[in-house]
Amino acid sequence: MRAGDSLIPAQLPGPLDLWAGGAPKTIHIENPYPGGTILTISTLDSHEAAPPMLDVLANGATVASVQTEKGRGLPDSLWESEGKSAEYTVELPAMGSGRVIAIRSVTGSWIALDSVNIRPMPEAWEVWRHIPQYWAKWILAVSLMALALYILPVAGRELQKSPIIKKAFFGVAMALSTLALAEGMAAIFFHYTKDRFSFYDFSSYLLDGKTATRLAKSYDRQLGWRPLYQTPFGERPRPVEYPTGFMATFGDSFTHCDQVDDDETWETYLAARLNKNVYNFGVGGYGTDQAYLAFKRHWPKVKTKVAALCLVPENISRVANVYRKFYYPATKGAMAKPRFIMEDGKLKLIPNPVENAGEIKKLGDPAFLEKIGRNDFWYIYNQRDYPVFGFPYLKIFLNKRFWLEVYYLKGNKQIDDMIARPAHLQDIWRSREVDVLFGIFDAFVADARAMGVEPVIAVLPTKDEAEYYWAEKRGSFPVEKITAYCGEKGYRVFNGVEGMARNARNQDDIDSYFIGHASPLGNRLVAEAFYEYLKNAGLVTPG
Repeated sequence: MRAGDSLIPAQLPGPLDLWAGGAPKTIHIENPYPGGTILTISTLDSHEAAPPMLDVLANGATVASVQTEKGRGLPDSLWESEGKSAEYTVELPAMGSGRVIAIRSVTGSWIALDSVNIRPMPEAWEVWRHIPQYWAKWILAVSLMALALYILPVAGRELQKSPIIKKAFFGVAMALSTLALAEGMAAIFFHYTKDRFSFYDFSSYLLDGKTATRLAKSYDRQLGWRPLYQTPFGERPRPVEYPTGFMATFGDSFTHCDQVDDDETWETYLAARLNKNVYNFGVGGYGTDQAYLAFKRHWPKVKTKVAALCLVPENISRVANVYRKFYYPATKGAMAKPRFIMEDGKLKLIPNPVENAGEIKKLGDPAFLEKIGRNDFWYIYNQRDYPVFGFPYLKIFLNKRFWLEVYYLKGNKQIDDMIARPAHLQDIWRSREVDVLFGIFDAFVADARAMGVEPVIAVLPTKDEAEYYWAEKRGSFPVEKITAYCGEKGYRVFNGVEGMARNARNQDDIDSYFIGHASPLGNRLVAEAFYEYLKNAGLVTPG
């Protein structure tokens, strides 16, 4: 990231580095927050014998000194793959106007800075900032209880003549001691289980400069982002070229077929079955809205007989989203995207709020995020319904969403890109976003028919959906809702969940169909089911 007059990632020389000549030994960063902040310095490597001491200055005054760890002393080409990385956290006081932070190397040799991130200090941290987290609170809670137990006998002797007051005193003291102990236990519990639950933290939305630079390569104004395949039409590479094309597919990573090779996608297996080209335009992270826009861009290049708009039920959560981090803060693809809304019963496109690659850095600006968040279901939802991670930790147990995640996830799954905000927890399938998703179906079918192409809505399987179908012998509520809507409208719909799961004899079979995304075996089953569907629909001639 560019920090004032400094560029990160970069090598910061130390006083011992005569080779650096006049190179600056200080970087400057503008702090966007007027209140207390937390500064996190991430490094890739450092000198193997003389790592530097770093001073952190706020508006010119030194507020902290950090002795960095010895690294491996590797050349820059090896920092990311073999360097010894480290992370240092510094708490900064409220800085008022100016708000310039400097990081200065005062002793030793060089260090390779990976990123410098600033986030606002939670209010609770202002209270506890001078006490090490978690263990210190636990010790404090135990100390308070011990003090109470010491005072109680003394106070009891003094209150012998007032039994009512004595009883009240003992009750209050024990209640406070129990509360302090419970708070300490809750702090420890959530410290070790934080990644298994969802919490509201605005700072997690901020995009750092290094990531912004990396993402700029795949930026796309109309779609949000795009793959960088050097193929004739921008599709995923096809290992075999057939004389004619038959189908083009559009969707997310389950359409793209992440985690398998080009010759192991369901499109490749289906193409072999058809002896015709099946073009794979799936893109990781896409919502059904982006898949529809990709269809409008790419289908005219290939002009296939069939076009498939593919989705998994989770994709409705992306349709409701304009910035990936609002939905899943830990995502590696932290890009903004266009989205549709329903206005006066009609589908309306809200363009990508990031108008060019140079504006990606705006995703690190809190004011910009607040502005675009007004059109994002998850930005609004998270503020309203999710607990804040911090003191008092006991209040988290009073939050409805926490207990829903305990019930549905059973505490045995980390929140990740596929269960970022589990749709069945958020009731999103009973929200107005369903109208938007189905409006996209309507637009896709209408456009496809106008172009002379046969449209198919394809519901692809995830492991959760396949397990549900195998156990219940029917689709989940979202799958049933999609197929019912398509049936009512007379749309062609391929149920890939049923097509895969009906082959399973036991849980081990289901497990073999997935490696996160579908495995090569899982993709073969999807391809075979899709072929049978196309044959039964009269779209292919049995051969």
